[in-house]
Amino acid sequence: MAVLCLVVLKDCSQKDKNIMDITEIKYTASTRGYFYQVKVMPTIMQIRMDRSLKDGQVFPIEIEEWDALLGLIEDIELKKLHNMEAATSWQETDRAAIAGLAVMTIDRKFESPVFDHGNPPEEIKSLVNALLELAEMTIEY
Repeated sequence: MAVLCLVVLKDCSQKDKNIMDITEIKYTASTRGYFYQVKVMPTIMQIRMDRSLKDGQVFPIEIEEWDALLGLIEDIELKKLHNMEAATSWQETDRAAIAGLAVMTIDRKFESPVFDHGNPPEEIKSLVNALLELAEMTIEY
């Protein structure tokens, strides 16, 4: 019984450590004539609509907003992010922008396969929607 408890505690503490190591969350969507990128770090959010990445707007974010995003990441197995399957593949025929999600830690980068903008894989849907909503609310101010 003691061994089982120790294993469970070790797993939880490792998960917490991984969440604390996250330095950046990035969502990108693009087509030939469209580009949109939201990059969120612990205290700022950067929104770019220029593929050259030269221009962009930087906004401060509250620690509660960062923590909310980290809370959504807790439900995602980052090591399996690259294996998630897109719900649709409209980007293959230019009916949707190509989108992707990346989560960076101190020493690793976890990336999803491409998916249709507006229709992310179910496992990351809450996180993607929260990122886009945060960006939309911030731009409106």
